[in-house]
Amino acid sequence: MQSWSAWEKVDPGMKRSYGGAPSGPGAIYEWEGNREIGQGRMEILESVVPTRITIRMDFIKPFQAPTRAFPN
Repeated sequence: MQSWSAWEKVDPGMKRSYGGAPSGPGAIYEWEGNREIGQGRMEILESVVPTRITIRMDFIKPFQAPTRAFPN
């Protein structure tokens, strides 16, 4: 996550945690950062190697907004 996340560049000191499955469906990444980053959670819902990944991303602060990210 740290090598490709846009949030890492904006707030390198943010708090982050990992949980759930070690990889693939059920793997969870959570973050809490400064005012620009806010707080959120991502969970892998589906992983079809090497063609597709579906992620649920929940923004918690400064606003709540659940969303799903699908591949093109």
